[in-house]
Amino acid sequence: MSQLLNYIENTTRENAVTEELEDIQKMVDVVKEDAEVTVAYMKGFERDQMFLEEGKELGRRLEQENTLREKNRADTEKNRADTEKSQADTEKNRADTEKNRADAEKHRAEEERQRADAAVEEIEKLRRQLEELQKQ
Repeated sequence: MSQLLNYIENTTRENAVTEELEDIQKMVDVVKEDAEVTVAYMKGFERDQMFLEEGKELGRRLEQENTLREKNRADTEKNRADTEKSQADTEKNRADTEKNRADAEKHRAEEERQRADAAVEEIEKLRRQLEELQKQ
């Protein structure tokens, strides 16, 4: 059995070590010498090579299509992210503008309060002076 397996793996005259293997080797030699078998083998080999090349080309084309599709998806997602970032930046700018307006209004209100306090003090001072004058 091991001799048969060895012969099948390495089909050469040297490995045909038994009478049965020699008979098989003779059949192999006949087949190898038959021109029709050689032509059929070569045609089959060429056909297999053609199918292999067509398969490789189809695989490359499908991979290119898939790569392009994935690139388009990635570009679309990037554009969405960029749009969302732009919208977020716009909202942040609006919020900053509103905060600045509120701060300016707070500052104006503080200045008005200080002027009002100063006016109240001035009125109080003038009232005391009037009272002083009235006492005299």
